[in-house]
Amino acid sequence: MSGEMKEKRFNELSNSFSKLLKELKDFMKAPSDMNHLCGEGTGVQTALKLINKDNDFPGCYVMIEDGQPFYVGISKRVISRLQNHVKGKTHNSSSLAYNIARKNVSEDKDMSRADFVEKYPNEFNEAIKRISEMKIAWVKIEDPILLYVFEVYAAIELETLEYNSFETH
Repeated sequence: MSGEMKEKRFNELSNSFSKLLKELKDFMKAPSDMNHLCGEGTGVQTALKLINKDNDFPGCYVMIEDGQPFYVGISKRVISRLQNHVKGKTHNSSSLAYNIARKNVSEDKDMSRADFVEKYPNEFNEAIKRISEMKIAWVKIEDPILLYVFEVYAAIELETLEYNSFETH
């Protein structure tokens, strides 16, 4: 792909940001309850029926706590990912719960992620409970490149960088 084609593609992507952010913010005015979509006894298919969808979908979601954006995430299957956040048992499946718990424990900073969850299950479970009490809004995004780039943009615009660090490991 030539430099001109890449620039055209990036400009095309970035022109979508404001429309998608407006759609996300509009949904945030009347968000869904995380517990309603992901509570005990509610599987992916039931959750999809609750939101009048036949299939899980790719998109960007924002978790809202006390009326404020808390965390922005993306997934190829948004509803499945949301359920992982509140039903996950490991640092991989519920990475946000791990990050919240880790921030609340001052000791053992050098401990591995897996060992941390094993040693501090109460803190991890409290973080999952906290997430389950949040509200949730999302926007469907089919283009995988747009999805990745929009996540960073939305996290910056919605000021969720405390848990959206974008650090690699």
